[in-house]
Amino acid sequence: SFTLNDSEHQSMSNTFTINKAFEVTLHKPTEGASVNVGFKTNTEALADSVSDLLKAYNNMVRIGANYSEGHNNSYFNEMTAIGRSLSSQLSDIGINQENDGTLTMDRDTIQNGVTGANRSNIFKTLNTFKNALSNAANKTAINPMKYVDKLLVEYKNPGKNFTAVYASSAYAGMLVD
Repeated sequence: SFTLNDSEHQSMSNTFTINKAFEVTLHKPTEGASVNVGFKTNTEALADSVSDLLKAYNNMVRIGANYSEGHNNSYFNEMTAIGRSLSSQLSDIGINQENDGTLTMDRDTIQNGVTGANRSNIFKTLNTFKNALSNAANKTAINPMKYVDKLLVEYKNPGKNFTAVYASSAYAGMLVD
């Protein structure tokens, strides 16, 4: 049960639509306190989306850093190389690389930039970064064993000749956390 514009309503789930236009999800009771639902400006929404993208990148860098201590650090190097290769373009739009390889965002620079004359350059840089990050994630998903310091030995069954189902990839079906 919930109250919307001083009118009592009920729903079978915590997710419902308002006026067939807006989907709302209720996360927890407010215990008498009112909640206002509003809209974000386009620049705020874009900055939030860039922030989410940077969180994903930073999580990938941190995972690489956690597993690189005393082990194969190729994953960490590949992730931070994305930020390093685009560092000048990213810094022009307000995204800077820290010493640990993570990226931080100057929200005001991005919000002001998307309303300025160079907004096409900002979107081009963000798309380049997004595509590089997507390619790195796909590369990791296809061959996760590349980043693990484990020796894989495969023994054939002598006397039995049959087609190897996974001949194209010894790592098919494996995933890394």
